[in-house]
Amino acid sequence: MSWFSRKKNKEESVPKVEVDKKSASVKSSDVKSQTAKSPVAKSQAAKAPVVRPAPVSSEALNVLEIVKSPRVSEKAAIVAESSNAYIFNVAKNTTKTQIKSAIQKVYKVTPIKVTIAQVPDKRVQIRGQRGKTGVKSGGKKAFVFLKKGDKIEFI
Repeated sequence: MSWFSRKKNKEESVPKVEVDKKSASVKSSDVKSQTAKSPVAKSQAAKAPVVRPAPVSSEALNVLEIVKSPRVSEKAAIVAESSNAYIFNVAKNTTKTQIKSAIQKVYKVTPIKVTIAQVPDKRVQIRGQRGKTGVKSGGKKAFVFLKKGDKIEFI
């Protein structure tokens, strides 16, 4: 077994499509007899159905999965005092409307505006192992803006 060898794709496992000119019907054949001379065969082979995941509804996600935790930092405290905005760590696949409804359910406060920012991955050094680095995963944070009289109390 060599270290740098790669497995080659077996062309035999992929069925090829061929168009019969006389009857204009599509039939599958082996690799040996695959000689697609017409552009119709190429276009039919290229039109494979694309499978995409269904969008996640707001009811499918739990409220505690959407809003993970409040982001407690010095910057978050300054923003909360100056513009009455609170910062939360949220799941990566959530939308602004899902975050807004989750905040309403958990904290009983209606947000005016929700903005989202991506938190990038960061490279970190592993303690006790010289020269080894790892990756601290990023995520998503949401800035939730409230009316002047509203407040969110963290325990």
